[in-house]
Amino acid sequence: DYSNKEVVSRALMWGSIDIFLSDKKFSKKEQEIFKKNFGNKSTESIISLIKISNPKSIQEKINNTFNEASKLLNKDKKKIVDELTKLLKVVDGDKKNAENVIKKIKTNLKI
Repeated sequence: DYSNKEVVSRALMWGSIDIFLSDKKFSKKEQEIFKKNFGNKSTESIISLIKISNPKSIQEKINNTFNEASKLLNKDKKKIVDELTKLLKVVDGDKKNAENVIKKIKTNLKI
């Protein structure tokens, strides 16, 4: 188990994307929330990536990130899940899909 701020931030960023795209859309409201959390540059990069990538390659990136994050200390993994769970309150689209993403993330993080 190791602690690494960079891995935690990456997991939060890609976890947010996973949750926001659970309804296959990245709404304006979700983009604003994402921008508040991760800044303009990351938001623009993600929007471009979504436009040019197929969903499968984005999912692969998400899975790789959580595979790496699964090696973090349990307190960091819990923090990731807690932070991402807060997004359920603001997500557009079907909350059920977003909740399933949280379940999947917990499984991927091995918690």
